[in-house]
Amino acid sequence: MFSEDDFETIAHETGSDDLLSEDDLRLPEGANVLVRVHAVRAWLTRRRQDADLAIGQVALALQMLMQDEPESSRPRRRRVQQTDPYTRVLELQQELQAAQDHLQAYTEAEELFEDYLTHTTSSDRVLVEYYLAIENLCLELTEAPQEAEGSQAIRQQVFEEVLHRLERVTAPETD
Repeated sequence: MFSEDDFETIAHETGSDDLLSEDDLRLPEGANVLVRVHAVRAWLTRRRQDADLAIGQVALALQMLMQDEPESSRPRRRRVQQTDPYTRVLELQQELQAAQDHLQAYTEAEELFEDYLTHTTSSDRVLVEYYLAIENLCLELTEAPQEAEGSQAIRQQVFEEVLHRLERVTAPETD
């Protein structure tokens, strides 16, 4: 059996985070549960950081477009071929909303994982119970009325990605 101190120790190790957060990671059948937990944590952290970066990139593009707006009164051949600035602003605003929805869903998944790490007494069961919780959230989203269609679809997609990740790190590697 592992203690809570084992989880705390693995939280402070950062050397292997890049390797463990790879999307195509497959762990061998005999991999320690702490390595599997760390792989899930590292992947969730990387996905959240990627979503945060996407927000910054879209916000920067939106800011640059807003600053270029006064110049758009001067005709240029290059500008004639581009889309209408207002249409581009709307597209960027939609991209920004989608990126924020991704960030929110990954943050939710990450916080739920940390809750399971904190409250599950057996380290062998933490990944199973977390998987079941995420699977339950996916079912709830499937059965819920589509109020905020885009946000719910993104949450559904993120939770399905989390399920896929859990399957990858818990299933034994096959030759």
